[in-house]
Amino acid sequence: PVHPSATSWAANNLAPANRRAIGLAFCICMGNIGGIIGSFMYLDNEAPTYRTGFELSLAFGASGVVAAIVLELSYMWANKQKSKIPEEEVRAQYTQDELLRLGDKSLLFKYLL
Repeated sequence: PVHPSATSWAANNLAPANRRAIGLAFCICMGNIGGIIGSFMYLDNEAPTYRTGFELSLAFGASGVVAAIVLELSYMWANKQKSKIPEEEVRAQYTQDELLRLGDKSLLFKYLL
């Protein structure tokens, strides 16, 4: 299953609502697929050490940590780029409805870290 903090991170950084719903469904789907894959990683002929299963678990865990770090760094970079443009300039260029439709692509949207 997907970790609750990953789900809340996705929910807070996806907008508008339809994109958030699809993103959360994708997170939950990937978590459930992980459970299916996990049941095939631990081979009966490797009992009791299950070397392949534990190595794959370590590899998936490490890749998850790397992905989270890369995502956080990309959010930090995006926030820095967005903060270079003054809010008044953005509001003069877009209407409130356009900004809402842009969701997290809006220059006023700040990613939560």
